[in-house]
Parts: sequence; C-alpha cells; structure tokens
Amino acid sequence: MRDFLIISIVIAGSLAALRRPWIGVLLWVWLSLMNPHRYSFGLAYDAPLAAVAAACTVMGLFTTRERRSPMYGAPA
Repeated sequence: MRDFLIISIVIAGSLAALRRPWIGVLLWVWLSLMNPHRYSFGLAYDAPLAAVAAACTVMGLFTTRERRSPMYGAPA
C-alpha cells in the first residue's frame, strides 16, 4: 500500500513537473532529503524515484513556455 501511494505521488509530481519545473524541484528535494521510498517494502524501495523526478524536471525546463532569467526578482 505504501508503494502504491509513493509511486502515485511521484508519477503525479513528475507529470506536473513537465509543465511547471518548480514542482519537480520540490519533488526532487523531498525525495532526496526524506527518502520516503525507503519506508516501503516492495517495488518503490529500489526504484530510482529521485532520478525520475530530476529527469522530468530537466525536460520541463527545456519545454516550458516560461522563459525567465534565473536572476529574475533577485535583489540588486
């Protein structure tokens, strides 16, 4: 049951990251810091879920329509 929940969260977040890359960054940080897939016992335990989130985030960065500078809104 935990496997299904974690994998469904990662799939939903990865699909959202294709349109909005900042969601992928949040998902990747959550997976990397908290390691929720290590609390499961089945398929999700050894699955590279953080790599899936990172790959979808990078693809989203190249395909998004939001073209802003990384320094947008940074203090001078």
